[in-house]
Amino acid sequence: MDTPWQSILELARHAPSPHNAQPWRVRVLDESRAEVYVDRARTLPEEELTGSSLVLTMGLFVESMRLVAAQRGHRLDDELAAANDSFEAKALDARDEEQVLFARLSLRPSSSSAPDASELFLARRTSRLPFDADPVGLKEARALTEIASSWGYRYTQSSDPKRIERLFEANERALRRRFRQPGCQGEVTRWIRFSDRDARTRGDGLDARCLGRQPFALFAEHRLPIFRSNHEGPPRTATMGCLSGPFGPCKESYRAGQFLMQFWLECTRLGLAIQPLASLVNDAEAAKRGALDWRVPGIWFAFRIGRSPEPAKSYRRSVEELLLDEDEIRAASPRISPATSDRRS
Repeated sequence: MDTPWQSILELARHAPSPHNAQPWRVRVLDESRAEVYVDRARTLPEEELTGSSLVLTMGLFVESMRLVAAQRGHRLDDELAAANDSFEAKALDARDEEQVLFARLSLRPSSSSAPDASELFLARRTSRLPFDADPVGLKEARALTEIASSWGYRYTQSSDPKRIERLFEANERALRRRFRQPGCQGEVTRWIRFSDRDARTRGDGLDARCLGRQPFALFAEHRLPIFRSNHEGPPRTATMGCLSGPFGPCKESYRAGQFLMQFWLECTRLGLAIQPLASLVNDAEAAKRGALDWRVPGIWFAFRIGRSPEPAKSYRRSVEELLLDEDEIRAASPRISPATSDRRS
């Protein structure tokens, strides 16, 4: 039976996620109720130990669903299944279920109309290409500052070449530390698609097109150890940005993700692309250095920002692949049955 959820997911599935892993699944209960799950097979336990980025990513996805629902005449309400749960790698490993209930959603008709954001959703993407030499202007910076402030966050940007260089250096050091950790290189490689056919078939991961790389160079870096130290320099950018504010416990990280989806779409509306420097923020030492250099405490997201040629769009899994049915829930979550799952608190 078709429900409004299928139509909502058709656009919301384009929400961003680290390595394009898409760690979400959706179980439709009826036309007005659904549940969102974390798919443990699509998390990044070797790279992101605290779970904050995972919760932020789930916030991006749920906010995408909310925005799409609004433009289709619905109000989407959400409730975290367990607002105090930990999504640290160790905590997830200790769980029995493969599909971890994350949030409950409900739809109801709305009398307020929302602008159609379909084009923004499809135009939004991460750009790893060289950006234009012109820095982000004051008009755009003011608009981004306003949307951040309206959510209780702070947007800061800099076009100082020395500061940008130091930020890239901190990110590079964080990358080297990360890849020294056992299993981390393999986890990254797991999400690299070495051919367009593989990327298209799987509907996830990152391939040479969206990474802005030559296929052989990408293969050599991940499959031939002798080439791993020969990283290309950072792509050109005239402006770096960062977001700061409440970020940590599950509720805070979740709300930060919801805001970030709104912020990213506003960047798209302004004709700006961004590329997150996740290693910088997930590494405590690098984050501390960045905060001191920028004189901004509590940075939880740093990124290149500016105008760039249109990057290739990464593939996404289909709506059918995102949907969970009762048999999958029963098989993956022996402690949850269809008769009791709706009553969990």
